[in-house]
Amino acid sequence: MKKNILFAAVTVISVLALSEMLLRLTLSPLPARPFEWPPADMTKHGLMADETLFWKLRPDYDGRWRLFKLAYTHELVSRQTIDWEARKRLVAPTYGGVTWQVNHRGFRGPLIPPEKREGTVRILFIGSSITFGWGVRAEEAFPEAVRRELEKIYPGTSFESLNAGVPGYASYQGMRYLEIILPQYKPDVVVAEFGVNDGTLATGREDKAWQPDLLNEIRLRLKNTGWARLVLRVFPPREAHAPIEDVKQTYDEAQRSFYRISMTGTRTRVSPADFEANLHRMADLCRKHGARFVTYMPCLYNEYGEAELIASVDFGGPEVLSVDEILSAYPQDELQTFFLPFDEAHLSLKGHRIVAGGLVRFFRAHIEEVFTRTTLQEKVK
Repeated sequence: MKKNILFAAVTVISVLALSEMLLRLTLSPLPARPFEWPPADMTKHGLMADETLFWKLRPDYDGRWRLFKLAYTHELVSRQTIDWEARKRLVAPTYGGVTWQVNHRGFRGPLIPPEKREGTVRILFIGSSITFGWGVRAEEAFPEAVRRELEKIYPGTSFESLNAGVPGYASYQGMRYLEIILPQYKPDVVVAEFGVNDGTLATGREDKAWQPDLLNEIRLRLKNTGWARLVLRVFPPREAHAPIEDVKQTYDEAQRSFYRISMTGTRTRVSPADFEANLHRMADLCRKHGARFVTYMPCLYNEYGEAELIASVDFGGPEVLSVDEILSAYPQDELQTFFLPFDEAHLSLKGHRIVAGGLVRFFRAHIEEVFTRTTLQEKVK
């Protein structure tokens, strides 16, 4: 009797295991629902899931760049007909040779040990894909360009640039990430770039409301099983949320609002009040750890179909660098060349160089004592 029960159990388990394997091979995972968190595209390629930060860079990942932006956001929300293959052929060469370049410690670019060498000024750049250098090589992104420029101006000082930009991050994630990085790396200067992702439409809840949830983790794991894929294809879930295009703001509304991007809705990933609070929290953390804090406000080009620059956030202060002020000094017909094709936010190679120059000028005007202090200390020794 016991043998029969054991044989039946082994048979059932074997059939279930075999069917699970076959279903996984034949049925691809369902695409992420618009209001699923974290989004599926934030936990693949060079990104992986993280309990505290929702996702983070995948250490040692250097896969080829495959994420092409082929349309401006205003084109996507207006549902324009686009020849995607033609655009891909046009855009792909711009990204040629670009890889993720994530080092062993999960930052982009060269490996920098936590222990800082004596006589070195360390600058930590934290932010979104704009800081990460979406679509350009790590050495071409403005964090590395700033380091090279500073070493020319201050030959007696050694500089390190730590690129902690992560695609998709908003200020809430940046604040939590800074809490982790500051005690380990003890930078002299922190440059925080946020504002674009903060103003995008929240996926059901604001970022701060998405906390690690065991039931949610179990649900996501079960959803990826072969049997779940089959059931969800036969009985697809209904989407209860309003379409994104029903809550997008107009260009005139954007000019008056705190956030200026076209995907802003009634609830954004980070509220305006929390955005300011998160930046103040970052500044407080930096003061506690003896670092100077600089806020980098990104700008957008051709948002809402307007071929001009627009500040992503209505935010200012004594140590706030507004990138639109740097780029708007150039002729109107040059503005498009500062951004990647069909991309309102990510800088081109030329854009990174110009922004790096603007950052260096800002540093010299506001925090030059940080760079000269180390040189003077070395001379005293």
